[in-house]
Amino acid sequence: MAPRSPLRKAAAWAVLVLSAWAAVEALCQAALFAVAALRGLPTPVSARFRLEAPVRRQLERMLDGEPLYYALDAELGWTVRPDGRLPLYRANAQGLRADRVYAERPPPGTLRIAAFGDSFVHGSEVANEDAWPARLERLRPDLEVLNFGVGGYGVDQAWLRWRREGQRFEPQLVLIGFMTEDIHRSVNRFRPFLSPQQPEPRAKPRFVLRDAGGLALLPNPLPTLDAYRALVADEAAVLPRVGRGDAFYQALWRPTPLSILPSLRLARFARFALSPARTIVDGRFNPRSEAFEVTARVIEGFHAEVRAAGSLGVVLFLPTREDFERRRDRRGDAWAPLRERLGRDGIESLDVIDCFERPRFLRAVVFMKGGHYGPATNRVVARCLLEAFEARGWLAHAQRDRADVGASGIKR
Repeated sequence: MAPRSPLRKAAAWAVLVLSAWAAVEALCQAALFAVAALRGLPTPVSARFRLEAPVRRQLERMLDGEPLYYALDAELGWTVRPDGRLPLYRANAQGLRADRVYAERPPPGTLRIAAFGDSFVHGSEVANEDAWPARLERLRPDLEVLNFGVGGYGVDQAWLRWRREGQRFEPQLVLIGFMTEDIHRSVNRFRPFLSPQQPEPRAKPRFVLRDAGGLALLPNPLPTLDAYRALVADEAAVLPRVGRGDAFYQALWRPTPLSILPSLRLARFARFALSPARTIVDGRFNPRSEAFEVTARVIEGFHAEVRAAGSLGVVLFLPTREDFERRRDRRGDAWAPLRERLGRDGIESLDVIDCFERPRFLRAVVFMKGGHYGPATNRVVARCLLEAFEARGWLAHAQRDRADVGASGIKR
């Protein structure tokens, strides 16, 4: 048998190398799909980001005018529609979750509380009367509790809503609600970049860090229905613009010349997931991460504006089911580093998970299918908040601070 020519040997080696490379790329692609299936982690399974079918369906419903409770908002991203209605939810003419309209200024003898935040403030998955702000209002005849919570909000949107709508109601006490996922929302501008499978297609503003220690606002990248129509019509052209300033898009989805290779996309994901500056390390917020610093500065700025308006600000840490299980299993609280940072800044906070550990409350801790508090749990939260406010003297302090500001003539 005649020996093979050098050319044939080279061709055989080339085929072997290409076959091995193809096998490695196939394994990397399979690994990407496996990671993507693990609790819905944002994973670059394709060469460019694509809107998943549930997201597109929700966009089409939104463009058809189907939503009856939430409305697009050029500044905030979205908000509660004035007089909005869903089977469980009702909004008043002021866009608050309530069955009555509130006077712009608190009536004499009334202690007004305003609660800002996401779905855990809004009281999602339960009826109006069962949400903890409504239950808290019913616990004392001199209380008014205005529910500014909006499902899906980040603490940045809550701050912007305070600026635009909340402070004119002159609350004596302002509750800044915070839930674990909010730290991710602080560096996100378009929810599918964070949760590709979740049918939540709305865009939002976010704050970015300034070198001098401040914040700069990146506005909502999709402020109108026409902007969403353009997204549906040509997502490949619109998504890169929406992704500017979005931490998840920049880390995982931003196209590169070699994005077509699964191995490089897997390496990109590994760099994102294992970076020393990742958002959560060993189950706790990482103070070295961008998301932590942005979140802390947003809360600090929000709190400073509340104080300047003459109100007492308190941060409420509202636990998810996972937070409850972590505490139960003695694995620590994810947000402990953030609470410590805020405490050093002199910002009052209350960890609602402490309420859930009390024997008389524990049996009432029930989470709904979507992860929010059930009616009995909302009752626990309301009762526990009132007890904590009274024990710490916050209600009397809030009334005194507001009266002092009014008497001094400082502009509110």
